[in-house]
Amino acid sequence: MGLLVVKRVHLAIWAVLAALTIGTPTATAHPHVWIDMTVSSVFGEDGKLTGFTHVWAFDEFYTVFQLEGFELSSGDKPAQEQLDKYAVEMTDSIAQFGYLMRIEGRDGRLDVDARDQSARLRPDQRLELTFRVDLKEPVDTTDWPVRYSVYDPDYYIEMLHEKGTGVLMTGNPPATCTMDVDRPSPTFEMISLAASLDRMDQGPDTLGAAFAENVTIDCRPVEARSAE
Repeated sequence: MGLLVVKRVHLAIWAVLAALTIGTPTATAHPHVWIDMTVSSVFGEDGKLTGFTHVWAFDEFYTVFQLEGFELSSGDKPAQEQLDKYAVEMTDSIAQFGYLMRIEGRDGRLDVDARDQSARLRPDQRLELTFRVDLKEPVDTTDWPVRYSVYDPDYYIEMLHEKGTGVLMTGNPPATCTMDVDRPSPTFEMISLAASLDRMDQGPDTLGAAFAENVTIDCRPVEARSAE
């Protein structure tokens, strides 16, 4: 499996990424891998939220590392079969962690299942992973807002939405829908803790949440929001 050799107790998927950071300026502080992501909230014909489509663009160093794992000949590009296999293995490995996504509704955390995994090497030579996660049950966001965040719990990986284009709605969202992004505001203590962690260290499960963006999807009428 290459990438999926278990190195870390908490996130098996990031098994051998430490090798990527050897000799780089950030090797002695978390994070060590960077993902620019676009997350599209998907609405069904009835206006209910049904799931999310993720597009993750990995940093150049991780991309080089993963391409080496494909054992390509010099100058060759990975075959689509290799990329599709990688996409399935990647999402299978993060399934037990909710696909690194925390989704909250009126009654607490919402569970999802993944499908339609694919990967490609972009023209800018960054590895890109795309997959869809479906909610177990569609959610009526005109009744109550849904909030989500995407992060690695111990902040080995930094995951942020693409500026300006990283938070989208697709399908048939109600006309009243808005999406608000709360930028992370970690405390000095959290920043210091992340800076103190070497690539082989595992931070607390709460560390990644402190550096995560939080998105609120709210399709309630304005009068319902103002009544809170």
